[in-house]
Amino acid sequence: MEEDFKSMKDLFCANGDGLAMDLIDKFSTTVRGVLPLFSTDTESLIDRFKGMTLEAYGSSAKSRLPLPPTSGQWNGMDPNTLLRVLCYRNDESATRFLKKTYNLPKKL
Repeated sequence: MEEDFKSMKDLFCANGDGLAMDLIDKFSTTVRGVLPLFSTDTESLIDRFKGMTLEAYGSSAKSRLPLPPTSGQWNGMDPNTLLRVLCYRNDESATRFLKKTYNLPKKL
């Protein structure tokens, strides 16, 4: 994914005929912050998601994790972003967690 992202940035630069590289770098900061989540193992993402959710909702979330609000922004420190990354995963651990916690179907 890192390599694909670099290739996309190069396309926007277009060997100097496209956008300025500083402009491309400015608008790609969000992607750089979220991209590592896609290479993080599922169990770590689940643990991080649970921790952030418990921190945000306190003891009321211990019995059932609430769905985090949708901010509309991707951020590596946002529980909703972590949940979205888990939804994109195609592995058994993520599917089992989503089904057990939120009764989400296997395919979204």
